[in-house]
Amino acid sequence: MTKRRGAFLVVVVYLFCSFFKLNAQNWPMVNGDRGRSSWAELAELSPPLENAQHFSLDNGIASGLSCYENMFFVSVEADPNRVLAFDADNGVELWRFEIPETHGSVNVVPAVNASLVLCGGQGGLGLYALDRLTGAEKWFQSIGDLYSKNPIIDGERVYVVSDMLYCLDISDGETIWSFPFSANVTPAVDDENVYVCGNRQLIAFNKVNGEIAWQIENSQRSYSSVAVDENFVYTAHKDSILAVAKETGSVHWSFHIPDGILPDLSANAMAISDSSLCFSIWENSDKRGQLYALDKMTGYYRWHHTFDTTGVYSPTIANGNVYAINWQTNSIWGFHLQTGQHIFFDASAKYLHQPIVAQNTLFVEAFGAVVSFKSAGTGIQAILPEGEKSFELFPNHPNPFNQSTRFKIHLFRSDHVHISVYNLSGARIKTIADCNFTAGSHAFIWDGTDDRHHTVPSGVYIARLCTGSSAKSIKMILIR
Repeated sequence: MTKRRGAFLVVVVYLFCSFFKLNAQNWPMVNGDRGRSSWAELAELSPPLENAQHFSLDNGIASGLSCYENMFFVSVEADPNRVLAFDADNGVELWRFEIPETHGSVNVVPAVNASLVLCGGQGGLGLYALDRLTGAEKWFQSIGDLYSKNPIIDGERVYVVSDMLYCLDISDGETIWSFPFSANVTPAVDDENVYVCGNRQLIAFNKVNGEIAWQIENSQRSYSSVAVDENFVYTAHKDSILAVAKETGSVHWSFHIPDGILPDLSANAMAISDSSLCFSIWENSDKRGQLYALDKMTGYYRWHHTFDTTGVYSPTIANGNVYAINWQTNSIWGFHLQTGQHIFFDASAKYLHQPIVAQNTLFVEAFGAVVSFKSAGTGIQAILPEGEKSFELFPNHPNPFNQSTRFKIHLFRSDHVHISVYNLSGARIKTIADCNFTAGSHAFIWDGTDDRHHTVPSGVYIARLCTGSSAKSIKMILIR
């Protein structure tokens, strides 16, 4: 038994190291995140941020960005449209693929998994699957123009809207099922359904067979906003943001947009984290862009920021902060997610579209380039005065453990604390705490079960603590 446990520990430690090297941010944004949450859940990125790299696009305009295992992929507006692959560490271009028959703006984020990159473009012939490492074409599905129609990878299937809503086999691109639906929209996917918002409807399809589970009226026609998590489907309708019950389509809460202007953007105008929902307003009645933050479970208002000019692209959430680009000034802004405090600004390039966070790096599209930012210095930087800590997270004990393990935190001030346990695939399996705590020491116990009280198998698990200003993780080794 001792030898078996020793061998197991070697394996799990190796897997743990691989997890943080390769899977810490395998997050291809809109497409890899099937729920379209625009949330880098495991990111450790906090201002102050400093410019890290400048990736040249040969005067092309970036029009869709994703990242996977130290590579990032960008759609480039050109005639024809093209996809470029870069080494995220050194900026070397690895390959490029020109998308046949395409022209003008792309507005398609490459969808990426371990082996493939899926892409298309404006006026194109359909969906192309490329080898992730070489760019070689693996298969092609003739479904036509994909402008503003992002494919969503969900395990062994791909969901994409063109002249139909298609469910494709990711191994060869063959159609598994389809349903008549044509609009410039991108679906969201959970464990049960595919949600498509457009043509003035929000429809939930059974993702296995394509049958309609429910459908409700929705005011959005194209370029719609829709996202899904374990609780609700979130969308915009007329002058409100809605949280919709996934089982029935009934409205759980609604938030009225004060100026009555629908946030209507092609790449999704909202982002959802574990506790917050942010959405952007392209322009209000004064022709100024806005960014709002709500409590995700209740729809209660938290804060909003009004920009001096029109145009705010889709927001991105990472490590307790939210980032968004102001179109008119081509500048990127960062705000504290809970308070709305302005914590980051940069206008050194002509930024546009939605930024992403991957590998603890902020990647931003620009005219002729992609620009990256990292936390200044080393470690996690909080938005507190220099030298001031918000908390300490202490290692769990015992570790390894068999039945339960205990860990302690110390808060230097009262704060909202979120503690979750993740497996090595990055999936959240247990929420330990999600509430306000007073300053001082607090102890927590994890009993090796998930949120459904089911026992989880042996392996390495990650306990992650997030407050309003920073985050930290520890590893826990469970041996049954």
